[in-house]
Amino acid sequence: MRMKAVGQGAVLFFLVVLQACTAPVRRPDRGPAPADTQPLISVGLMQNQDVIRFMVSGRFSIFDASGKFIARGLKGYSWQAQVLERREAAVEYRLRYATVSSPGEAEKKLYELSRLGLRAEVRPRRQEKVSFASNRGQAYDVVLWEIFSTQKAAEKRSRELSPRVHVHVFERVLKPAGGAILISSQETRKTFRVPDGARIVTERFALFDVPVGEGYHWENREDRVYRGSLVFLITSSKKLTAVNLVPLEDYIRGVVPSEMRYDFPLEALKAQAIAARGQVLARLGEKHAGDGFDICATVHCQVYSGLSRETESTNRAVDETAALVMRVNGELAEMAYSGNCGGHTENNEAVWNGAPKSHLRGRFDGRGAADLIGTALQDDQQVLRRWVNTRPKLFCNTVDRDVPDALGYTRKYFRWQQTVSRTELEKYIEQATGERIGTLYDLIPLERGVSGRISSLKIVGSAGTVIVERELNVRKALSPTTLYSACIIIDKETGADGIPQRFIFTGAGWGHGVGMCQTGAAVMALEGYTSTEILQHYYRGVELSKAY
Repeated sequence: MRMKAVGQGAVLFFLVVLQACTAPVRRPDRGPAPADTQPLISVGLMQNQDVIRFMVSGRFSIFDASGKFIARGLKGYSWQAQVLERREAAVEYRLRYATVSSPGEAEKKLYELSRLGLRAEVRPRRQEKVSFASNRGQAYDVVLWEIFSTQKAAEKRSRELSPRVHVHVFERVLKPAGGAILISSQETRKTFRVPDGARIVTERFALFDVPVGEGYHWENREDRVYRGSLVFLITSSKKLTAVNLVPLEDYIRGVVPSEMRYDFPLEALKAQAIAARGQVLARLGEKHAGDGFDICATVHCQVYSGLSRETESTNRAVDETAALVMRVNGELAEMAYSGNCGGHTENNEAVWNGAPKSHLRGRFDGRGAADLIGTALQDDQQVLRRWVNTRPKLFCNTVDRDVPDALGYTRKYFRWQQTVSRTELEKYIEQATGERIGTLYDLIPLERGVSGRISSLKIVGSAGTVIVERELNVRKALSPTTLYSACIIIDKETGADGIPQRFIFTGAGWGHGVGMCQTGAAVMALEGYTSTEILQHYYRGVELSKAY
């Protein structure tokens, strides 16, 4: 872990930030949802760390994992937490096909797997103590029968199954890790031994060296300030995870400016707030059921920066849409979104495992009919080549229109090109897949989604052939910082011996393309569309509703 010394200047800066954050931000008349009606959720901020350094302004209390009081009235500037004593966890690794909310839905998933010749079982989801998911009703995991002793073995089996079915590797804790956490302060010289886990009860805190954008082109570390309480968990790898317990609306305040620029038009920010709220409520507890929290703070779930990026404009968008979500046929709608769809959004089943969802259908991102292009980008290579080599008049095309400076950065994502040497690609592919391919001969798209995004890629090498399934896996295999999009045309330059020297990727968009296009949403807002109209453009058949 990269450690950074906290000098007096940094301490004073964070004290100012922590104290300044207590000043009220001007809010519209509507105001936020009442605190007693909105849920409290748990957000994983940092996982599997040796040492976590934090700061609290004012006094705070410490409780252990069982809720037993350890200390109160503490003060001091800079603190740190680390595992003092470790008790080994007993774990196994399983392959999850789906998480559903009823036994009937689980039976349908079992039938789907049986038709593929795969045996599976249904396991009721065990809820974690710091998780809000337990308030949402019972959830059921549909998992394959196979059990693995190591994560590596489970991931290998997942790759073997990927041409037939997409499954997620998850860790099942048979006996939780334990031990004790040491919380200490250099300023006050105080130390506390807290068994099995700790909760820091305060209103605001700062974390230092938070990993940001891991595996993407903006990867770095930041110091961040958060509302709510701080929880430390001992993981199965005998390290520390930091979790933020925070009211949902405060969580959304930390998501909106992290997922969309604060100076985007207000109606786009409001659409983002509604989408983020719907996404967390629809998917709460699914991806991190075994980790002890509801949702993580990265692109894996939704980017959450806490108080650090809150602004008046983004808080206004959250407050003016307080508790609002979208529903489809009366059910909470999953509200996926991405940076720039490239002109056509994607069907959910082409990107993730699961049945097609009526509101997550790929559509043309312009004024024409949703199905204006049909399946041409999926089926016709020449149409797709013309598509990525031209700049059609679309909502997300900010290259050929006058837009505010806030949208200037989006131009590089609408249409782009990257050239990569064969030897570099060989390293990227072997690192991403774990398979040795030898000399790379060819990259052959086997399947594409309705937007033209590759969902299955055949990689041909001198030492063997590898099939990469799913859009994100394709992007990670072709770039160590994740290719902007899988909507690409692949060309190659060969040497005199016929062996490729370079591969050229000509692409459209940034991100998976499912649901709302954030660039398109901003342009629609500039053209006078309301947040509801924007959302109903990207999510078919949805209606605005109160969640609480």
